[in-house]
Amino acid sequence: MLLSNRSVFYRRFAEAYPEVIFKTERIAKRMEEIRVETERLRQEAEERVAQMRLEVAENLEPTRSVKNEIIEKQDALIGLLYREEDASPEIRELKREVESKKAVLQKRRALFPKL
Repeated sequence: MLLSNRSVFYRRFAEAYPEVIFKTERIAKRMEEIRVETERLRQEAEERVAQMRLEVAENLEPTRSVKNEIIEKQDALIGLLYREEDASPEIRELKREVESKKAVLQKRRALFPKL
């Protein structure tokens, strides 16, 4: 009956060895604190990994495609802002220079499509 009824056995053991019970409870409490802290650290690490994945994915776009997109956006902006009848000679000259450089890029793309 003593072994089958754990609460009776535990009470008798605690009465006989109170310091052992105290240390066991203290160890159990500390182990629970460690478990909670480990779980928190694991979650933080997972969040950091997820954030790093996002940053890497954002930076995987090739430079060439970024440059091409910038050029396209600049062309659209120039198209919206540039009016031949209102343009000064300096602005007209800059537009011609931009157009000539774009033509050079177009030729290079045609010659070397992979670059």
